Amino acid sequence: MEEQLENSRDLSVTLKKEIELLSKQKNKTDNIKIQESETNQLDSMIIDLTQQAWKKKLSEPNNDRNNAVRKSYISQLIKYRATLQNQVILSPTDSLLLSKNHSLTLEEIRVDSLTSELLKLKEKLKNQIVSTQKTEAVLNQKTSLRESLNEKIAQLMVGQPQVYTSNYNSNYRSLEDEKGFIPWPLTDAKMKLRYGEQKHPEDNKVTFVNSGIDMSSNSSEVKSVHNGTVITVTNISPTNTAVIIQHDNDYYSVYSNLLSANKRKGDVVGVNENIGVCNSINGEYVLHFELWQGKSNLNPYQWLKNN
Repeated sequence: MEEQLENSRDLSVTLKKEIELLSKQKNKTDNIKIQESETNQLDSMIIDLTQQAWKKKLSEPNNDRNNAVRKSYISQLIKYRATLQNQVILSPTDSLLLSKNHSLTLEEIRVDSLTSELLKLKEKLKNQIVSTQKTEAVLNQKTSLRESLNEKIAQLMVGQPQVYTSNYNSNYRSLEDEKGFIPWPLTDAKMKLRYGEQKHPEDNKVTFVNSGIDMSSNSSEVKSVHNGTVITVTNISPTNTAVIIQHDNDYYSVYSNLLSANKRKGDVVGVNENIGVCNSINGEYVLHFELWQGKSNLNPYQWLKNN
């Protein structure tokens, strides 16, 4: 559009120069009146018709209709003759000037229209850029918070013992035995963010790494996925509490984004036992869930049943 506007402006400048040049070259005697022979012919015709009409009126005094038609026709000829007398014929220079002025007017209208439309588009683009920048700032903040969460949980895991002696009997099935069959920590949950590196759902230009999975549900109750012992209850942020449960030897489950926890460090919990309530985000309860084996981060989705 900017190219079209520039072309129109260039054309307008060119037309103005041409008009200026033609105006200087114009001869005042170029405009001439219609030749007298044409008006003379009309005069002769009007006189002949008038004489004929007079004779017809004398010979046919009662034929008012025909006389009225003749009178009307003669009157029209007289008016036409008067109009022609005042008309002028445009010279080639004037005709060209008239055409150039017409083109210039159209081009100036086009320039105004393109300028107005371009200003509107620039304003719209400016608003879109501002909106995009705001969105990117929010996404970058979310990505930064996610990275911070990953780091804090990893730091918590570094301080945990790698070996834990189980007190369960010989018939007990370990977490490893239940791989692919452990229950979801939220009832009727659905996957919200998968494990690992991925595009942000709000902007595919932003990439982040998820060290667990995020799930959402209409239920806020968070449950343990397996028998174990609570080894950590800590605040990741003022509104984000995390609970870490040790299972069997060196397996750990992490439950983050809890509004509150109802277990303390050292509490022994069973499978599907309530351990807290998670936060609500945009009208749904969202839980961040991780699994670890020693200091190695696992993909929790591979361990959940019905995946």
